[in-house]
Amino acid sequence: MTASDKFTHAISERWQGYVIDPGACRGCKECYSWLEGEALENPTERDTSIAEDGSFSRYPCDSCGSTLGGNRHHAHAILASSFGKPTKPGDITHIEVCSDCLMYHANGDLPDSWE
Repeated sequence: MTASDKFTHAISERWQGYVIDPGACRGCKECYSWLEGEALENPTERDTSIAEDGSFSRYPCDSCGSTLGGNRHHAHAILASSFGKPTKPGDITHIEVCSDCLMYHANGDLPDSWE
């Protein structure tokens, strides 16, 4: 099994039946919980750049499970059967993904090496 196969297998094993969507939910108070005051009460589209910056973490990636320290980015695991439809509680799970997973879920780019 190649490194790319291991990477995609690790993701599909964890999130079978889900679509991973990188970035913050527009208007989601949980995604923008670090904002204060009026910005927290009414997050706008321009606030999305805050969520896209990522931050260093040693916690495992919620997508592939990598335990290497690195940047983690906001993303969402959306139940595939509810994708594109109004959702009920539990259809969207807030997760944090590594930079490799961010690029994979956003563009389909596979990492050069992965273990």
